[in-house]
Amino acid sequence: MAVFGLGQLGDRAGASVLRKALEDPDTDVRWNAAISLARLGDASGEHMLIQILETWPQQEARAGAAAGTEDASPVLNAIRGLALLKGERARAALERAAQLAKSEEVRGTARLALESLDAEARGALP
Repeated sequence: MAVFGLGQLGDRAGASVLRKALEDPDTDVRWNAAISLARLGDASGEHMLIQILETWPQQEARAGAAAGTEDASPVLNAIRGLALLKGERARAALERAAQLAKSEEVRGTARLALESLDAEARGALP
């Protein structure tokens, strides 16, 4: 939670701590660090955001769980983080998710992120 909170502050002075947290043994700490860095405009955790997007529940729903009950918030936050970064690797990962994700919610969110990137690009044209 501390890593998440540090990102919420929006203070770039915490970026070095967040970059160190990308190496933490705990997956949740690494994910929160990557998302927090993206909020600060720092692409150091881009690889982690792409990993979340591409590996988030690829398996079928847990035995006994209703289909689609898996919490999508990590992958949706990864999509938001990648949209903030606006890099080519981020765009390519969003395009793959928009086409190939098993969840309609994830595909739709990825499409919206891509539309926002395209709208910004059009706004930058002379």
